[in-house]
Amino acid sequence: MSFAIAVEPDLIRMTVSGVLTEDDLRAAAAAAADIERGLSPIPNRIWDMTAATELRIRYPDVQALAEDRRSRTFPNAFKSAIIIRGPAQLGMARMFQTLNDNPQIAIEIFTDTGAALTWLRG
Repeated sequence: MSFAIAVEPDLIRMTVSGVLTEDDLRAAAAAAADIERGLSPIPNRIWDMTAATELRIRYPDVQALAEDRRSRTFPNAFKSAIIIRGPAQLGMARMFQTLNDNPQIAIEIFTDTGAALTWLRG
């Protein structure tokens, strides 16, 4: 997998492409956490998975990521939009959304970038 993270004026944009593995998921989460440590307030974010071709992650991988996010205290509340394409991505995104019950993070799932941006900026 390759992932890219761009810090824009009002959001953090994470883009995933290719095969997504457990190691990739951990690396992307660590990179995002590093960026977050340098920002206050934490901006809203987009996790764009539409270019991912295969998901090689399991429930324990998503659960570990969700537990990490749930255990953090951020300087502010923010929104996180997950953009998906297809049922496998939807399943993974729903699993993460359900497991991540950090009250500071509102998570919604979209199939359209424009709708995601409208929600994030609304």
